Amino acid sequence: MADDPKISHCRTLINIVIAEVKTSRCALNGPWTDPEKANIQRVLRSVGCIPLDKIEEAASFLYLRGIWIDEAVTLRLFALGDSIDSELPLSLDQQVTWEEIIAFCHRRFNQYRKQKSSVGIWAEDGIQLKKLAERREPDIAGIRRIFGLPPFSTPEVERTSS
Repeated sequence: MADDPKISHCRTLINIVIAEVKTSRCALNGPWTDPEKANIQRVLRSVGCIPLDKIEEAASFLYLRGIWIDEAVTLRLFALGDSIDSELPLSLDQQVTWEEIIAFCHRRFNQYRKQKSSVGIWAEDGIQLKKLAERREPDIAGIRRIFGLPPFSTPEVERTSS
């Protein structure tokens, strides 16, 4: 099964993604943007795949650009949300919309029906996601409910009074 290329595209042995998930626009909370708090350093020490003498360098790159790569490890910050934020210090490849996630689920459940047929041990929300996503046209409103997202709404049109 092919994974999403935004996530799986990596030339190193180790591929680490730290994701911030929002129900609204893609964003990063303070722990991922404030170097003074040193939260990224704590996470990197906990993960344990970066030599201690490279943690500050990796954290610095993650705070500034959302990505750090050496010969063995690729580390990336990702933002998931309803829309892309061009102001984020992340490339567009590191921002994933719920529309993309729902489309991925739809493709996955339809292209790999046989592999995804045994769901007996799945939680009820996973089983419901599968049922809604494997339809010819996915039930987007139902899938959004399962993900805990508000109904998708189009931006309000500004009204002028006469």
